[in-house]
Amino acid sequence: MTRQIMNCGGHRYDYRISWHGREYEQRANNHPLRRLLPLLCHPRWFADFSRGFGANARHYRNAAAHYVIVDFSATNLIHAGQLLADDLAASRAFLVRADLNALPFVDAAFDAAMVVRVLHHLPDIERTLAEMGRTVGDRWLIEAPITHHTPGVPRGVAWLDGGRST
Repeated sequence: MTRQIMNCGGHRYDYRISWHGREYEQRANNHPLRRLLPLLCHPRWFADFSRGFGANARHYRNAAAHYVIVDFSATNLIHAGQLLADDLAASRAFLVRADLNALPFVDAAFDAAMVVRVLHHLPDIERTLAEMGRTVGDRWLIEAPITHHTPGVPRGVAWLDGGRST
């Protein structure tokens, strides 16, 4: 069986550029994160399975004792390393290049996690969510696909209708 690895945009793609001129979306993204991430309390270990260039770190980096950003794109992780250099040097932040369908973590490695702006990219959402869920204790923040990503909306709705929403 061949595994499908999600590598949106390739290894050298700079995902940060795709946000130029989309400030409204960024503000719309930040508002619920500011409100909802505090509900995850103060995790000892937190995983961010989304936007691997570190864009969401400002919302959790002061609440979590340690955090891990996971992305398949080496370029995204390099940019995160530049943005979060102090936290990396202090061993608070860790960057892991991995396929979301085969995460290199033990079961329940994280106290809490989030996945934002990723679901619409996944060809097998149930498989990927199960793998991410395997690594998370019990606190999740899962963002449903945004409306302008039309192919992702039916997938997100189908998953939520299956009674597995968090």
